[in-house]
Amino acid sequence: MKSIYIRGGDAKEPGVLVLKEHLENKGHRVVRRKDGQDYDVVVCWGASMRDPLVKRVPALNGHVNSFDKYAALDRFVKAGIRTPEFFSVERGMHHEYNDPFPWFARKFHHEKGNDIRVCRTRKDVERVFENRSHDFFSVYIPHDQELRAWVYKNKVFAVYHKQYRVHDVENYKRMEFRSELRDDLLNERALIAPATNAVEALRMDFGAVDILHGEDGKYYVLEVNSMPDISSTIRVSGIRLANIISDWAQAQR
Repeated sequence: MKSIYIRGGDAKEPGVLVLKEHLENKGHRVVRRKDGQDYDVVVCWGASMRDPLVKRVPALNGHVNSFDKYAALDRFVKAGIRTPEFFSVERGMHHEYNDPFPWFARKFHHEKGNDIRVCRTRKDVERVFENRSHDFFSVYIPHDQELRAWVYKNKVFAVYHKQYRVHDVENYKRMEFRSELRDDLLNERALIAPATNAVEALRMDFGAVDILHGEDGKYYVLEVNSMPDISSTIRVSGIRLANIISDWAQAQR
């Protein structure tokens, strides 16, 4: 069995630990350091292959994180993928406020959305202008479903539906929710196309795509997660991803 270097992720990051366990259970030797250890292939977990000290071997997701949040949305639009309306703070200063509130003030780089600010009024937006606290805005999409589609290359291999206990735009990143596995959506062509195209647009091999199903019946891509949540060893998406990585690794020469 091929030895695999999982590049990136915190030493105690649950996703890395679970992925490592799955791959070891399949018979792979998994290493976590680029120096002093030999390995046959690399799986980039939120960290690209740009480090010259990384051994030049076959790599999965080697171009990960090549684009910041704003640039990623721009790539989606250029690829014909539907996204929420978004615009830079500079452009927002001259915006006609035609888009309904709330707007989300965002930064080019952030982690887990903790620094996203909800702007419910024009005054909230002007405060962002004054403080220069954020880089761009995206406009809220009224929706009836929030989905996460797990993608490997041109295939969706798992879909989860986030079901929130309460709907609260202001605190949505901290709201409690449960995720329901939706294998019935694996052949939903209207969902598959934007999900797989989004991963391809960012030059990635795999990722978990956050998608809204709008009240208008259309799908909107929010972002692609390069270190998707597999914090449980029984989570189906993590098991399927590990199987995909194992098959890919074994196919490398």
